Amino acid sequence: MSSNDSASQDTLISTLYVSTIDVGLARDSGKKIESIILKKNEEQLKEVEKTICAGSVHREELHPPLTLDSDDHIFVSVNCSCPWGKRVDVPIDINLRDIESYRKKARNVEVVVAGHIQPLLATTTPIIEACSQFRLLIIGNAGVGKSSLINKVFGVDDVNTSTNTRGAANIDQEFVSPKNERFVVHDSLGFEAGDERNIAIVKDFVARRKAKPGLKDQLHAIWLCLELPYSGGRLLEAGVEKFLQLPLVVVLTKVDLLDIQLELDQPANETLENYKSGYMNEECAEPLRQAAGSDVTHVTVSVEDGYSGSLSNLVKATDENMAKYHVDEAPRVIASIAQRVSIKEKLDLSIAVGKKKYWKMLLKSAVFRGHTLQECLQVIRKDVITVWNFDDPDECLMDDKLVAALLRTDNLGDTSSAPSAVPSFANLLMSGLELLKGASGSGDITLAVLVPVAGIVISVIQTTYEAYREAKKDVKILMAYIVDLICVMQAIFLITSGGRVTPEAVTQAVQAYEKPRRFVHMLVDGFDGKLGVIPGGRDYVLERIEALIWRHSIADHEIEELRRRIAEGLPSNSDSSSA
Repeated sequence: MSSNDSASQDTLISTLYVSTIDVGLARDSGKKIESIILKKNEEQLKEVEKTICAGSVHREELHPPLTLDSDDHIFVSVNCSCPWGKRVDVPIDINLRDIESYRKKARNVEVVVAGHIQPLLATTTPIIEACSQFRLLIIGNAGVGKSSLINKVFGVDDVNTSTNTRGAANIDQEFVSPKNERFVVHDSLGFEAGDERNIAIVKDFVARRKAKPGLKDQLHAIWLCLELPYSGGRLLEAGVEKFLQLPLVVVLTKVDLLDIQLELDQPANETLENYKSGYMNEECAEPLRQAAGSDVTHVTVSVEDGYSGSLSNLVKATDENMAKYHVDEAPRVIASIAQRVSIKEKLDLSIAVGKKKYWKMLLKSAVFRGHTLQECLQVIRKDVITVWNFDDPDECLMDDKLVAALLRTDNLGDTSSAPSAVPSFANLLMSGLELLKGASGSGDITLAVLVPVAGIVISVIQTTYEAYREAKKDVKILMAYIVDLICVMQAIFLITSGGRVTPEAVTQAVQAYEKPRRFVHMLVDGFDGKLGVIPGGRDYVLERIEALIWRHSIADHEIEELRRRIAEGLPSNSDSSSA
């Protein structure tokens, strides 16, 4: 590196974050360390009284990391039992170019400082910075069910486009909800015969949004909502075919009403399924195909009970349609984050985000160089919580008690009681919820604190770190933590039903997961891969995590029935019902 390069780096790197300080004694020193004092400039930060024998190392983890600017210095004073005195001062002069580690020795005492230029950044953070909201244009006449659809898909109850009447709608108006900040909706009225003006307004809006320089300001998806025709109704008005050339999803609403009509009209010699399939092709798919000149992505939906799967299909179709027209992944990621109807979409994204960086780094152990384990677990949790996008204004899910409740090593190492057949995750979870109901006798759940003392988080993490360094089951602990975290997200998804997250809801989810957790840990313990021992070993670990997540996942078609059972058996979350 040239002197110019060095000067440039000094200019760019102005802050160092110190994560760990290791203090050790040479094996042949004949001394013992009795205490360690850490100072920043002239300020004493902490004193650690601990006996460290020759040949041993003490690691001091700093959480949050210690921030050092270019003119700051840190000092380590070590008190030793030795023939010539008790104090060995080891001043450490940090050069900001030494960003991974810094070593200094004095009188058989070695101090190693590990740091990094910036704190760990969640994988989702740059994506959200580039595109903070999923921007949707929804088109359809009043009464077609646009507001109900938006509220159901995005888990809110305060977006109302029905106030827009013909001649009064403003397509540039943004509809947003404080209960889900990851989406914004624009509304347009549908098209009537001869209504060239509205078609021109919509096309102009789409063109203007496409020209926006910022990804977050561009239009990401279009839903054209049409009410399914029944009793001789017509699907398309004249002029709509001009609009079908745009990248959109045709949303055929109120399929529940059509199902009732078709059941009444069902021919005696034909099954209802075949009758509906033929009707849909003749009255919907074929008219759309003829109007557009090609197949048009279309989905039948209903917001009524029994049709939650149709909303998951809409989310999937929207994602697939966006993949055709958006090179950047950010809009698709934000769309998956914004939706609150499909567990499958959440699981897909959780896995994709995790495998992109931190799961792989954690299991390779490279992430520990310069960062504490607590930082790593924090950023993994941050990514998972961002993907699931709960209404959590009080940040209940970022409470470290949740980490302590999950980061436990019991069951690992004992496969003696492993069953030959594992029940489905949904059944295990519901069994856990029913046990909570029975705990009080009256249907009320006795809500317990997740852990008795918040400080246990540090000791649990420290224990896990020691296991990571010294024990063979290190990988299993971290695998179990990731799977446990995502399983608990599924439980919260069911319990809150898109409402607000409360400490009670989190406690219910963690307690309900206790029974399935034992099965998860038995399966984790069956993992026999050793990290870095065989080629491809690391990839095998990630594949195993992914397989465990899918094995302990709730299918979208199960959500509605499970929520019904929860509503019957558990007390309602007061904040959820009013959210």
